[in-house]
Amino acid sequence: MKTKSNVWVCIFALAAGILLLIFNNRNALFSTLVQIIGIMMVIPSAIGVSIGMVAMIKQHGSSYNYNWTTIAGSALGLIFGICLISMPRVFSSAILYTLAAVMIVAAIIGIITLASSHLSGFLGAILYIVPVLMIIAGVTIIIIGQPHLIDRTAAIITGAGLICYSINGFVAMIGEAKMKRYIRESQKSTTTDDIW
Repeated sequence: MKTKSNVWVCIFALAAGILLLIFNNRNALFSTLVQIIGIMMVIPSAIGVSIGMVAMIKQHGSSYNYNWTTIAGSALGLIFGICLISMPRVFSSAILYTLAAVMIVAAIIGIITLASSHLSGFLGAILYIVPVLMIIAGVTIIIIGQPHLIDRTAAIITGAGLICYSINGFVAMIGEAKMKRYIRESQKSTTTDDIW
């Protein structure tokens, strides 16, 4: 199960990195990301408010207990989504810092995963380079900040970092799988030797 979730994380990191590299020359990239997130919040929130209101109208006059928390949460999500869509520049810094934080966290998780995989030798040492570079890149983005000044640079750094993270993850998974297979085969051979 752990390997399956790691594969999905690597696939999504690769996709996000490729998209950031493809759209890095777009003006106000992070403002556009904020607007997309706003749209993604508005649609389900509007549906939630509508369903809640219809249920309230249908149950009017009965002793039905309305789920006010669902309606209130959907309404707040709708308001926040509208704010994201209408004022993206206000929230674009948060997106930039969030992407940088995701890079740092992903790199730390990558280092922990590598340490637990017990890969040694040249491959084991090389695989630590990308997470360390990702931490440096994430910290640099946080220090520089100001997404309107570094939109393209931050998108390239983040995109390249996510792609490298996913490739690094795939290589680590392959190396770990080979090592586990080698251990299983060596255990089988020692078990059959013990029998004879």
